[in-house]
Amino acid sequence: MASAGASAALAGLVTVAIATNISEIMKFAWLPSRAATSIGLLVLILVVSIAGLMRPQPLWWFGVETIVFAAITWLITARTVRTKLAMRHQTQRPRWELVQEVVLYQITVLPFVVGGVLLMLDDTNGMYWIAAGMIAAVIISMLTTWVLLIEILR
Repeated sequence: MASAGASAALAGLVTVAIATNISEIMKFAWLPSRAATSIGLLVLILVVSIAGLMRPQPLWWFGVETIVFAAITWLITARTVRTKLAMRHQTQRPRWELVQEVVLYQITVLPFVVGGVLLMLDDTNGMYWIAAGMIAAVIISMLTTWVLLIEILR
């Protein structure tokens, strides 16, 4: 229950913070999708946490729900990656930075999928994978938000 409340609060704060800097964010075509990824990762934590609170429900069904929510979030991160790849020449960022971001976005969603599959197989170790995904999602979301709020003004 704590992760649901914390992620909801963080998602709200990130949304407000991004809104205060929206004019700067909109100057760069690749940043709005980055903002969406930041919020999407926090919303993933929120909906998985809420789904986990629904009782009684079979463990395998919670696994299915987790995979579905992770897949939707992965689509958001994939859009961000696609935008970054398309804008690579305009940003003139080193290739390693782009690869690092792509890998981080994809790896953040992966523990939710692994956890969901394990839960579908009635393996409670899936909960540890989901917890790891939640931790990774908060970290990546906060790093992304830092770029949108602080680094953009440099």
